[in-house]
Amino acid sequence: MKTNVLNNTFLFYRYLYTFCPFQNMTQVETLSYWNSYQGVIGVWKEWKIENNTFVAMTMTKGNKCGDKDRSVQVTFTCASKNSLLNVTEPEKCEYRANFGTLLVCHKDAMLVYPRLSAELQAEWDKAETELKNNEITEKGYKAYLERIFTKAGFRTPERINNPVSGTQSPDGEVQHLDQCKQELEEVKQEREELKKEIENLKILLGLKMTSSKLKGMYQEDPKFTP
Repeated sequence: MKTNVLNNTFLFYRYLYTFCPFQNMTQVETLSYWNSYQGVIGVWKEWKIENNTFVAMTMTKGNKCGDKDRSVQVTFTCASKNSLLNVTEPEKCEYRANFGTLLVCHKDAMLVYPRLSAELQAEWDKAETELKNNEITEKGYKAYLERIFTKAGFRTPERINNPVSGTQSPDGEVQHLDQCKQELEEVKQEREELKKEIENLKILLGLKMTSSKLKGMYQEDPKFTP
């Protein structure tokens, strides 16, 4: 096995991998002189987060590989300089890479909480308190965290339905069931008001048509009286 590491590139046998953080990772076949492969094996999607820690960069939606898209997860290792250390393919078209950088050498470098704004930290603290007081379930707590990570830009917004703790809309906002019920009642009320407005418009339209009809009849016969 021959490997060559240079900054954000990694040469493994005949494949050259290039990693661009928060953008993509590419793969180029270097030893083929005809119809060589070159393409994207993953596009930045989101952080994989576990136990308040950034575990890996998740990159998906790479070039097609049979019936699925290529994808890659990139983990990080403390190193004296930025360099792509390794790339493997444990399953077909599902890659794993390791990137070395001085930026993760501090013991708290990959913690999520310190990277949040004061507002989002306050939301997390509130969720912790509600979980401790049994005001929300474990599922509800996880939904809170997903909302926080999404607002912080660490997660890609996705709709999550949870009948126990609430629902998460595409913009990442968690809505509890009582809030949903209240909004439903408001929608029903608005619908009833619209129905009344439509009926009033029908009445006005009917009166206008009747008035126009009578006017036409009067013009045809000035002696006509309704």
